Amino acid sequence: MNYYQYQYHQRTPRRKGSDYIKPFLVIFIFLAILFFGWRLLSSQFLDKTEPLSTEKVFIEIESGSAKAMTASSGEWKNIPSSIYLYEGEKIRTLSDGRVTLSFSDDTVMRLDKGSELELLRIETTAGASRLRLKLNEGKLWSNAEGGAAQIVVEADLVSTAQTGGIFSISSPGSVYVLSGNAKTDILENGNAVKQVTVGVGQQLVVDEGLVLSLSEGLDKEVLFAVDDLFKTSNWYRWNRQKDGGVLDEKMESEANDIEDVDAPAEEETLDEPEEVVEEEVEADPNDNEPPSKPQIEKPGQNDDVVDLEDVEQMISGSVSDDTYTVIVNDYRLTQYKPGSGTFSYYAKVAYDNLEVGENVYEVIAEDKSGNQSKAAKITLVLPQEVYDEAQEDQAADSATEEASSSDSASPAPAAESSGGVTITSPNNGENLVTSETSFEIKGTVPSGTAKVLVNGYQLQAFEEGGTTFLYRANTTLKTLEIGSVNTYTVKAYGESGSLLGSATISIDVESGGAGNGDPTITMPSAEGNYSTTLDQLVIGGTIGKWVDMVYVNDVKINDYIPGSEEWKKTVTLSPGANSYTVYGMMDGSKTASVSITINYQN
Repeated sequence: MNYYQYQYHQRTPRRKGSDYIKPFLVIFIFLAILFFGWRLLSSQFLDKTEPLSTEKVFIEIESGSAKAMTASSGEWKNIPSSIYLYEGEKIRTLSDGRVTLSFSDDTVMRLDKGSELELLRIETTAGASRLRLKLNEGKLWSNAEGGAAQIVVEADLVSTAQTGGIFSISSPGSVYVLSGNAKTDILENGNAVKQVTVGVGQQLVVDEGLVLSLSEGLDKEVLFAVDDLFKTSNWYRWNRQKDGGVLDEKMESEANDIEDVDAPAEEETLDEPEEVVEEEVEADPNDNEPPSKPQIEKPGQNDDVVDLEDVEQMISGSVSDDTYTVIVNDYRLTQYKPGSGTFSYYAKVAYDNLEVGENVYEVIAEDKSGNQSKAAKITLVLPQEVYDEAQEDQAADSATEEASSSDSASPAPAAESSGGVTITSPNNGENLVTSETSFEIKGTVPSGTAKVLVNGYQLQAFEEGGTTFLYRANTTLKTLEIGSVNTYTVKAYGESGSLLGSATISIDVESGGAGNGDPTITMPSAEGNYSTTLDQLVIGGTIGKWVDMVYVNDVKINDYIPGSEEWKKTVTLSPGANSYTVYGMMDGSKTASVSITINYQN
């Protein structure tokens, strides 16, 4: 073999172009398999350790089981012991499940059994979160204490916002604040009808009936001290332990063996204001700092002059947290609750605290030591023509009532309606005699109606141009009286203020007197003895419909409403045993009594 033949045999074989592409193609296919395999596993919740977005929340199952709906799957799927969820996704606990949600700024939330939460917005800026969540059902506990997280949680009837602090919210409309303050909107069809500040140690509980009352302009008490039922519930104790809170010895031993039985606070009915028990407070001689000046918010602000369009007006506003008593023109408000941060005062001609001309109201806040703030002032001006119109309406209503009650044994048909105003319910618009204590007065008005008034009260829920109206007449709202002929005159007015027409109906609620009116005690316990570590709580129960008055330890409950079939009273406890005896008065006779002993362990 010569030299050239040798070089030819040693030469590297010439490669084709495809020989260079094949290795890269193999690598690409391998990477594609890895990528799609990772996506497949992620969709089955087997791996989300490398999220596509930094806006996330870590979900950990504390007990039982839970499901999640992610953006990728769009359907509910069982989840493992822990996963990440992102903005727009949902988490649902089953009947045996509880989960913890941990956010990047150390904010912690927990979902109770049978709850569903939607993550509407998750934003993090400079280490602080901006969170907006929707609680579709169940209960949520939020702990952002010590942080700067801005949290908004929506439910069907409330929307609560808090920066820092601790609160619990239950669907559809219960809020309990354990630390800090929470701004809460009370909602009707997603629209706020009232906003209140729920302070530390307070609870807000609303239902659909109460929301409707607020939407119609009726002023209702919605804030109360957090009750014993909530503080002894399984849900409260479990969360307090998780937060590192201190339970008393009895609670701690019980929490070690928790049963799945909660006291559902949303079943309570707390629509009506409770009687405030005056507490004897020892003044602090070192406290010389007066509360801040009150802030009037309705119907105007401090130092405003407001012209009235009616012969009654609610004055309301806010006071500092250290306010123990609110005084309006030397009158101490009996319904103000210390620490609530809000007050209301009713100015009305019928109460002799409102008259024609200028009416000046001074609001003063006083703390426990008797220090008084500077006075906040507002001037209400009642025009003579407004007063005269109200007097004319009252005279017309009285004449109608006398005419309809002249033959109570055989009620006449409802007064003839005019101008297209008709009453269709109750009883097809005809007068009636009844023992019922709650009615919806419904009917129709002309299409050009701008406003509807019932006995001089303008329906706030009626929208201009509407053709139907609704007014609630019941004893709970104090719009229906037992043992009286209640006459309701509905008037429709046009845009110019002209009267288009009217209709009337009379409802005679018989006082009866028959039946068992004996009271029962259901709060805080149906048992005869109860122990607590709280120095103040609500006692309450049922009472006969026809009971006129209710007494606790021979003291009349001023806020008891005959016909409501329930009574409540806030009591302040002394260390040791506190005994309470309850009875009613019916047609001048005393009912049987019932007692409870509450042991306060301070």
